Amino acid sequence: MAEIGSVWFDAHGDFNTPETTISGYLDGMSMAVITGHRYRNYWAQIGNSTPVPERATLMLGVRDLDPAEKERLDHSAIQVVKWYEGKPQGDVQVALDRLAQRVPEVYLHIDADSLDPQVAPGVGYAVPGGLSLEDREESIPAVFARFQVRAATLAVCDPDLDQDDKTLRAGLGWAADHRSAG
Repeated sequence: MAEIGSVWFDAHGDFNTPETTISGYLDGMSMAVITGHRYRNYWAQIGNSTPVPERATLMLGVRDLDPAEKERLDHSAIQVVKWYEGKPQGDVQVALDRLAQRVPEVYLHIDADSLDPQVAPGVGYAVPGGLSLEDREESIPAVFARFQVRAATLAVCDPDLDQDDKTLRAGLGWAADHRSAG
């Protein structure tokens, strides 16, 4: 089987370890887990525990990192396109092309907090300056145009925090973006 990569939309790096985390929040370690930095024995209990190589990973929308997490990402082979004040700090299309040269298939992770809170307020850890709806509408078809998406996750919507179902509609829009891409 071909090597599988990951395209990871998130406001946060999710690259902490138990040693670097400030919050202790396990979800903030998920990228470290899938790239093989922690909890490999637990992961092996559910099946194939082959890590996703760092060089086969692209993160988009990142703008809120703990200091130790930032250092870990800066010293990793993970490709990161950070967002600042609502704008990508690199060329998303070029980053996707680079990843497509390495892997034909990806796991697609979409955390709603990658979007700006004006677009998706219904998240627990909202961070200003995220993706716009236009960014979303361009990025998802671009992922599907370059890769076979083997699995996807759309996370997190807290209806108690949402306003006028904005986050729900943004998530449903991502699904519609997928349909228009494929």
